[in-house]
Order: sequence, then structure tokens, then C-alpha cells
Amino acid sequence: GFLWGGYSALSRKWGGDCDGNAVPVFVLGTGLVLLCLSPMFREAWVWTGRAALELLYSAVVPTFLAYVFWDLAVRKGDIVLVASAAYFTPLLSTAISSVYLDVSLGMEMWIACGLVIAGAVVCRRSVRGDDS
Repeated sequence: GFLWGGYSALSRKWGGDCDGNAVPVFVLGTGLVLLCLSPMFREAWVWTGRAALELLYSAVVPTFLAYVFWDLAVRKGDIVLVASAAYFTPLLSTAISSVYLDVSLGMEMWIACGLVIAGAVVCRRSVRGDDS
């Protein structure tokens, strides 16, 4: 967490005007290295067409795109809006996972979601100084 926060703060300061972006190359390279190393730490995999598609989807859509868009937003976007919107990422992830895994969310989860949303609103207003 500490390193990611430092990266986010420094990338805006040092790389805000740059058009290049090394994050995609780093994320893809790290993923390939970890994929090659993973058999050393796990049992043998059984590859199916569905497993390959799920791996490809999870590597490209939530992981790769998230890092690319986060880096662009931190360097060139409204940092307060980006930080506020980041609070909703776990909520969206939970909702998608519950639908995909066919798991119903209990009342405690909905209360927690409401508290996260309330926290995001309070955070945004405190940083912006909004009174509305």
C-alpha cells in the first residue's frame, strides 16, 4: 500500500506531462513472469477453454486496464475525483463477483456498502470544501 501510494503521488509530480506510459509493459511483464513461476508454488493446472478465457479476461479487463487508467488518471486527471471513485471499486467488484458466483449478499454486506459510499461522500466533500 505504501509503495503504491508513493508511486501515485510521485507519478503525477514527475510524469504528469509525459505521453508515454510504462505501466502496461510492467504489468504484462510481471504477469508473464508470475505465470511462469507459479507451477513451482502450486499443483499442476488443468487447462480448459473456460479457464483460459477467464484468465485472459481477468488479466486484461480488471487488472491491465485498471492499472493503465489509474496511472493516466493520477497523472492527468482530477486527483480528488479519482480518489473518490476508487472507493467504489470494491463495491463494483463485490457486485460482479456475487452475480458471477451466484452468491446472495446479506444485510451486513449492504450496510457495509452504504458505509463505504457514505465515507466516499464525506471524503470528497472534506477535500473539496463543498457545503452542499
